[in-house]
Amino acid sequence: MKNDGDPFYEFYDLIRKTRENQFGLISGGQMRNFVYGYQLGAVAFLCTIAPFRPDIANQFYNLLVQKRYDDAWQMAFRYEEQWLRVAIEVDWLGAIKSALLLHGLYSNNRPSPPMPEGTPESVEKVRQVLERTFGTIIRAAL
Repeated sequence: MKNDGDPFYEFYDLIRKTRENQFGLISGGQMRNFVYGYQLGAVAFLCTIAPFRPDIANQFYNLLVQKRYDDAWQMAFRYEEQWLRVAIEVDWLGAIKSALLLHGLYSNNRPSPPMPEGTPESVEKVRQVLERTFGTIIRAAL
């Protein structure tokens, strides 16, 4: 379920109504939204950072399990806010594919048609946000 658009409260209502029924709701939204959803009973989410930095996604989730919500918020602001700002600006899917390429996890950053290929400028913006936000040193040549 996508939880970062309207009707936002229906997401939380569904969690509340189903948590005792062995029903699993996976949130496909942002870390900051999952901080709320976890406290209401959501058990998993699709992190925007996990494809290229699963360590951060796991650390964030562990903070929630430990009920360290303030620390989880800080992670969302430190990582996700910076990443999303650039990823949305340059093209969401293209940014993720470029991050995978730059981390050496995938051989190219070409999306499937009809999506256009990323430009060298957009890849450079992704590189910069990865280095600035995540401390990733990118040595891969394009």
